[in-house]
Amino acid sequence: MYITREQAASAIKDMKNFYGSLKAVYASSGMNIEDDLGRRNILMSGPQEHFFAAKIRSDFPETYNNGKTGEPDIVIPELSKHLECKLTTRHRSGALSFQSDSMTFEGHPDGVDFLYVIADDTFENFSVLHFEGLTRDDFHDESSGSRGKVRMKKHVAMSKCKVLLGEVIDRRDEFIDRYALEAAGVTSSHSKKIADLNERLKTEAPSKAKKTASTIVNELRRYDKKINSLKEKIEMWLSKDPSYTVVLENIDGVNTCQSSICAA
Repeated sequence: MYITREQAASAIKDMKNFYGSLKAVYASSGMNIEDDLGRRNILMSGPQEHFFAAKIRSDFPETYNNGKTGEPDIVIPELSKHLECKLTTRHRSGALSFQSDSMTFEGHPDGVDFLYVIADDTFENFSVLHFEGLTRDDFHDESSGSRGKVRMKKHVAMSKCKVLLGEVIDRRDEFIDRYALEAAGVTSSHSKKIADLNERLKTEAPSKAKKTASTIVNELRRYDKKINSLKEKIEMWLSKDPSYTVVLENIDGVNTCQSSICAA
């Protein structure tokens, strides 16, 4: 790991300051830079490379970025590392797309490192994800009309990710924890009800005891049905590929949920 959380936060602050100036330049000519977030992100890609390279350079002085087409975004000679930088924002659907150029992996059989910065629409909240050693197999095949762009297989590549800012949550864990908690509640309620019914049996006349015994049987059946249903839901989520929720972080430390990333 050659980028720390502190370095990432500092680079993001520099990007935010630059963005404030750029936004003001647009506004001075009657334009809103946030009308087209795709173009906004393209304009901010160069500053991303510049500011992150500057932070890495504090530990590895030979680090450089030159911005030339076909060249790595950031090069760290001391580590023989190439770092590709990507800036993305959620689509209108709420999904996030992690892409790369297919040719990026040519000549790099051991993989390429990636730095994905996820920004919200107003460039206030961020997540920074550092992937080390991604290979072509961590991305899908090119689709028709993709012009050489390939999508990350997030359920495969996320194991190589270090989250520097924000948070990445496996949605499977959310559902599994929810159903496990529900099962614990059902079991607790069931145990109390059975205990109460058994206590009642001890003092009831035979005519009433028969009805209580029937109630106990029905309660046991109901409990088994409910618990089995919850177990099936847990097993279903355990069998699924991971899908993720990315939580963006304000530099001041306020978390805000941005969107879900569905594994594909």
